Amino acid sequence: MGNKFAKIFLTIFIFMNVISSSMTAFANNYRESTNNPLLGFHLGGMGDCVFCAALNALNRTIKGRQTISKMVRQDGYGGYIIKLGDGQRVYVSASEMQSWHGIVGNDYAKVIEIAAAKANGGSINGIGSQQSYHILNGTNDTRIDGAIKIKGVLEALAIDVDNGQVAMLAGIKVNGSGIPQALNSNGGMHAFTITNIDKQNGRITIHNPWAGDSSRDITMYINEFANKASSIDYTTPY
Repeated sequence: MGNKFAKIFLTIFIFMNVISSSMTAFANNYRESTNNPLLGFHLGGMGDCVFCAALNALNRTIKGRQTISKMVRQDGYGGYIIKLGDGQRVYVSASEMQSWHGIVGNDYAKVIEIAAAKANGGSINGIGSQQSYHILNGTNDTRIDGAIKIKGVLEALAIDVDNGQVAMLAGIKVNGSGIPQALNSNGGMHAFTITNIDKQNGRITIHNPWAGDSSRDITMYINEFANKASSIDYTTPY
């Protein structure tokens, strides 16, 4: 009887691990695929790092990517009609695209940011995670601060982040953090997308929106990160 239950337990354990690995592989392939509508975008010349980090975080989730992929359509006259995640419809003209000094490297991301700025009263400069997540996805976020709480939440949500179920960003005071100053122009508070949480090895990877290449991905120990981060903000897209 004991051997029978042991075999059943082993079968269930292997099955669950296969499912978990498949979900992670699917999510990672989905996020890095050429179907990514935001491929190559990065922060431009204004204080929009939180918005960029939130946009990237949502785009790395399965449901967030689906929402973002359907946001923009052209009107046939050089302009764009954007349906934001909170239900607002915003028009962005060709001249607004040409004069915008925010997101660069991807016009699809750029037009979304312009629409979000218009929905936010005309400015994206200094927008917080709560407004960013709500405009983009219609959801509210949860903020966690304090090293012990941050570490606990990271470990609790590691699988959900890696499987593309939860979008997460972090605010870090770059000055004195040991993170290269070249990643931030003034050494003050800066937002990063949390892209991977390796609970087994105690490591975390964050992406800096300041540039769009993979060299801006920074990996460190979770304990180190929890002590550097001022807060983390996460949401579950639907």
